[in-house]
Amino acid sequence: MADGIAVFRGSNILEGATISTLPGVGNQGCGQITISGGRAVFPASTVVTLAFSNVSPMHEVDHRSALTEIRVYEDQTAFFANLPHLRYSTGRGDHGQLLLPGLGHLGDHY
Repeated sequence: MADGIAVFRGSNILEGATISTLPGVGNQGCGQITISGGRAVFPASTVVTLAFSNVSPMHEVDHRSALTEIRVYEDQTAFFANLPHLRYSTGRGDHGQLLLPGLGHLGDHY
């Protein structure tokens, strides 16, 4: 199993949103996630990365994956210079925090 990083714009990180998932449906059976409501936690210019351990050979986060670190960069320039403004770690190394059932195997093929 490999490690992987997901990159998001700050405006895509929501507080108070309602989330539902349907694994095995959607584009090429990769799952579907529906997000309703919520408010953006960061400005749109912010870059947020989520680091995972044990991603699948297809680069998917699944039931064996764990969230190991979150980094928040003030903007794209700071992201490319690897200068995080905030850094959160589970303190558990590669063991990280396991994901809730139902959130694994959601992704897209391109």
